[in-house]
Order: sequence, then C-alpha cells, then structure tokens
Amino acid sequence: MARVVEVNDHPGWRFNIWKLRSDEFRELIDPISLDFYRDINFISSNRKIIICEDFTDCDYEVYTDGSRIGDNVGFSVCFFERNSLLPVFCYKMNSFNSVFQAELAAINFAAGWAFERNVKIKVFSDSKSSIEAIRSPKVKSNFVLSVKDNLYNAKDLVSLVWVKARAGNPGNELAVHFTKNCFFLWGRYVYTCSLFLCKKSL
Repeated sequence: MARVVEVNDHPGWRFNIWKLRSDEFRELIDPISLDFYRDINFISSNRKIIICEDFTDCDYEVYTDGSRIGDNVGFSVCFFERNSLLPVFCYKMNSFNSVFQAELAAINFAAGWAFERNVKIKVFSDSKSSIEAIRSPKVKSNFVLSVKDNLYNAKDLVSLVWVKARAGNPGNELAVHFTKNCFFLWGRYVYTCSLFLCKKSL
C-alpha cells in the first residue's frame, strides 16, 4: 500500500511511502538478540578497532539518524549522489531498543548497502557515542561487534565522519526530519520512503 505525502520543509518534494511488515527488518538486525556480551579475547585486533578513515573521493554521501519519541524508536538513512537525494530508508525498531542501538543500526544499514553494491560512501553521523564504540577495542556488545564485522568487511568502501547535531547541516537535518516524522505516518510498521517525481507517483 502506498501513500503520497508532501514534505513540509520542502514543498516541491513528494514522497511515496510504503509500509512493510517488520519481519523484513528483523532479518537485517534481530532486535531480540541485541544485548548480550561476547568474549572478545579470540577476536583479532584488526576487527576490534574499526576506524573507517575519512576519504575525499566517494560515490555517495550518506546521512544517518536514530531517534526516540515516546515508545517509538527508529532510524533513517539518506543517500545523496552528486547532491541529489536518492530513496530514503526509514525503519522502526522495538520500543525497548535504545537510541544508541538505532544510531548504530543506521550506520550498519549504510555499510551493508555499500558492500552489496561495491560503492564507496561517506557516512555522516551525529552520534559520537556510536563512532566511539565502533573504534573502541574493549566493547563486548554482540550488536556493536556485529556492526564492526560488517564495517570490517566493507572497510575500503565506508568512511565514517562525525557531524555536530542541530548545527544547520542540511543532510543531517533531513535525516532527523525523516526519523521523527515517519513515526507519525505508519504506527507500528517498518516503512521505506522513496523520492519520486510527481508524475511518476501518480
């Protein structure tokens, strides 16, 4: 089922929004098994510390955001190709998930997207704690380590950069906009937002 909405801050943009059952997201990241500790003594050092160093040349710029409003927790991932906005992905997680987990899930999604397509992306996140967890060699959380594994596999494709929140960065503000506003559109569903021209969406 699709619904066309107009983004208030950008009246020229119209979006088709599809609601999808949450089982699809659970295949991406199982929210039930996020919080248990793993023994890191047998993990190689190059998988413990993931830097994702900044590089100047990339195919896409990506802005991620995770947020909570009441019992609603989710994230959005905005892809830009030469300053043009591509389909925006928004996912809702379970109410017991934290904003920290949502921020990491967004970064993880972007890394998987780049790895599947073999393209270079620069990910901008306003979650300093997520970036620090990815770079820390002492983290034992299974969820964080799973994200690290995916970033390690895509290590030459993903650059991870911190951007200050609420500082007027258009890409960051757009990601925050989608995370918060999609909560009110579809209730307890996973959803994907895709940008279309008006004629295409009709």
